[in-house]
Amino acid sequence: KNIGKQLFERSLSYILKHNSGVQVLLLLVNEEWKTAIKIYKNYGFKELRKINDIFPNSDGIIMQKNLKEK
Repeated sequence: KNIGKQLFERSLSYILKHNSGVQVLLLLVNEEWKTAIKIYKNYGFKELRKINDIFPNSDGIIMQKNLKEK
């Protein structure tokens, strides 16, 4: 496994275990990071909206995961 995916998995696991009051997680992702976006989608994150020019020479995507959905 790559380090980025491991870090994400551990962070998500920690949040879910220690923050029972959290209902929504938001991520800001560089739209050029296609592999990261795919990983986040595999964990249930959905693209919420695009933000133009938030990164140098690139747009960003806000991704959201609702933790209280069944």
